[in-house]
Parts: sequence; C-alpha cells; structure tokens
Amino acid sequence: YRVALGALSSRAGTALPSFILSFAVLHEGTAVASLIGIFYVLGVRASSGASAVDWP
Repeated sequence: YRVALGALSSRAGTALPSFILSFAVLHEGTAVASLIGIFYVLGVRASSGASAVDWP
C-alpha cells in the first residue's frame, strides 16, 4: 500500500504522515457526527412518544 498512498499524498501535495493523519481525523469526525445525529433523532422521537410504526 505504500506506493499507492505515496502517489495519493504526492498528488495532494502533502507528506504521507500528514495525509494519513488528516484522513483519520476526518474519518473519525464524520463517524462521530453521524452517531450523534442518529442518537439525537432517536432520542427526540423516544421523548415525543412516537413509535416506530409512526415513522414518516
């Protein structure tokens, strides 16, 4: 994978460690944001008394 990642990082114009760290931060950030959104929506629906059958 080193050759492929090296090609990607050179195309992006960054060093390989910086490229990998940026990808990891963005990947984890979007995963956490998605989970927060899912739990927020489910929490709002649970607190409003809506059932799964009433899902729009």
